[in-house]
Amino acid sequence: MPEDVSVIGYDDEPDVKYWMPPLSTIRQPQYEMGTKAAELLCERIQNRDLPQRQIIIQPQLIVRGSTAQNHVLSLAHTAKKEKRDG
Repeated sequence: MPEDVSVIGYDDEPDVKYWMPPLSTIRQPQYEMGTKAAELLCERIQNRDLPQRQIIIQPQLIVRGSTAQNHVLSLAHTAKKEKRDG
């Protein structure tokens, strides 16, 4: 399948790594998100006049067998290897 089309999921469900092919996914840092939300809530409860804030928490890309290899990176790696090997 990855040769023809790439498929990616979201939330990194526990069983997707066992699918055939294993599903690439975006993993959200759920613990960090919950911790930060609780901290912000406690701050807001203590001081209702605090301005509203937006927090950005970076998700993680988990590449498995359901996505094609990045051709740009592959070509760069091949060119670098060819240059090194002479």
